[in-house]
Amino acid sequence: MKSIYLLFFPFLLVLSSCGQMIWHTADAKYERIEIGKDKQQNQEMAKLIDPYKSQLDAKMNIVIGELDVELVKERVESSIGNWFTDIMLDEANRISTTKVDFAVQNYGGVRSNSIAKGPITVRTVYEVMPFENMLVAVDLSGKDVLKLFDMIAEYGGWPISRGVKFDIKEGKAINVKIDGKDVDLDKTYRIALNDYVAEGGDNTSVFANAPIYEYNLLVRDAIINHIKRDTEEGIVQTARKEGRITKLD
Repeated sequence: MKSIYLLFFPFLLVLSSCGQMIWHTADAKYERIEIGKDKQQNQEMAKLIDPYKSQLDAKMNIVIGELDVELVKERVESSIGNWFTDIMLDEANRISTTKVDFAVQNYGGVRSNSIAKGPITVRTVYEVMPFENMLVAVDLSGKDVLKLFDMIAEYGGWPISRGVKFDIKEGKAINVKIDGKDVDLDKTYRIALNDYVAEGGDNTSVFANAPIYEYNLLVRDAIINHIKRDTEEGIVQTARKEGRITKLD
């Protein structure tokens, strides 16, 4: 016998000074409902859930763009990872007053193993990025950038944006280039990423003392905004592997 806990939220309506309605949760309680062979009980559950599911589906199934090729998640480089991080880079540069040099995303943070060719819906983006991670940026010295790439090499590759190219040999990053140039050890590079990684997630100690610049934008919303903007301009989503990361052994 399975149990489902239903949460009931009485809401408090607050009218702001500008006339906008804002809902705040005033209280919460739950009811335990056993789900088993009781057909009537299951039907009652369905009646309770269906109105909310219909509203959610209506929003999640909105088509926001088109993809002209299937995107696939893999290591050391992937089409879905390139697409994801290129959008992060573009959206960070739209917000930032300082040039963002590249973007990186942890491999486990891309949750879809593939995105099918064809229409892209809001649901598509939620599936690829279900977490409430924020888009942020950090500054690293050239020396620490090389440490970051060594860490990515040790992991077997992470999604990384255009402009970055390196090889992996014996678990280390070699032949590293950013925008076609060797990494300048004395230069400060600005990197777009999610706040989970910036704050040390996935053992990214290289960011421990790095200042974090917040953009007040979810990574997921950045992707949705980007796709919508491209669609308005008649641009179709696409990506491919480009040899950004190559494993030599």
